[in-house]
Amino acid sequence: MTRAGLLDPLLLLGADQQHIVTRAQLRRLGVPPGTIAHRLRPGGPWQQVLPRVICLQNGRLTAHQRLRAALAFAGPKGRAPQAGEVLLTGVAVLAGAGLPSAGHPADLSEVDVLIPGRRRVADREFVRVHRACGAMPGGFERDDGLWSATVARALEIDSRAWHLRPADHERSLARADRFTAAGLPVVRTTPVQLRRDPAPVLRELTTLLTAGPHTPHTRISWRRAR
Repeated sequence: MTRAGLLDPLLLLGADQQHIVTRAQLRRLGVPPGTIAHRLRPGGPWQQVLPRVICLQNGRLTAHQRLRAALAFAGPKGRAPQAGEVLLTGVAVLAGAGLPSAGHPADLSEVDVLIPGRRRVADREFVRVHRACGAMPGGFERDDGLWSATVARALEIDSRAWHLRPADHERSLARADRFTAAGLPVVRTTPVQLRRDPAPVLRELTTLLTAGPHTPHTRISWRRAR
C-alpha cells in the first residue's frame, strides 16, 4: 500500500475516533510495525496512551480522548467490541449526566469502565476496571459515540416539610417498597445535606454504580401526588 493510500483511511479512522486507535486497528489498515514504532518514538507524532492504545497526536489528552482510550483498553483484544460490551460507569457517568458534585469530565483523575464478568482485564494507569455480576446492564450510545451504563440508581431527597403528616410518611414507605421490589438501589439524603456536604452522597452513588449490582432493570414510573 502506498503512503497516500495508507494515510487516507488512517486519517478517516483518527477523525472518527478522536485520534484514539488500537494496534489491532492499525494492523488491519496495513500499517507496518516499523512505522508504528517510528511514530511512537520519543518526540514523535504519536503517543502510547495505554497498552494496545495509541493516540495519533502528541500532547495532553482531552477528556473525551481519555474516556475513549479507557474503553479501547478494556475492550476485547484483536477485535472491535460489540455494542454495549464495554461501558463507562462510576463518576464518569455521573459527570457526563451533569451531576454538579461529580465535577467536570475534564477533571476526572480516573475513568471507571464495566466489562463482562468472564473477562480478565487489570487496572492500568488511569483506568479502573469493574466486572459485571451476571449479565451486563443496559447501556446506551452517547451523542459523542461512547457507550455508557445507564444510571439505574435512585437518589431520594426527603425533607421534613414533606413528612409532617402520617400520610406523607406512608407515601414515602410505599415508594421505598416499589424501589425494593424493582431491585433498584437507593441513596437517601436531605436538601440540607446536599447543600452543606454533597461528597458523601457522591461517594455512595459512585459505589453503587461501580460495585453493582450490574443487572438489567425494569422501568419505573410514578405520578406526583396532588
